[in-house]
Amino acid sequence: MLLALVRQIPMQDRHLRTGVYDRSYAFPDWHLAGATLGLLGFGRIAQLMGRRMAAFDVKLIAHDPYVDPNCEPALW
Repeated sequence: MLLALVRQIPMQDRHLRTGVYDRSYAFPDWHLAGATLGLLGFGRIAQLMGRRMAAFDVKLIAHDPYVDPNCEPALW
């Protein structure tokens, strides 16, 4: 879903389905490289998301009150 949001697939699909295709209608171009992603929780889903986003050179920040603060996310 994050990749669909970055590529703006839902907005572009909605625009295309109106029947008017105008290439001059510009959507801002977003890139993941160099972006920062904040994750609430450091469970299995957040760790999987972190691994996938690391491939896009995304800076990851995670917060989980149940994880030892001295623990370093070595699984990324």
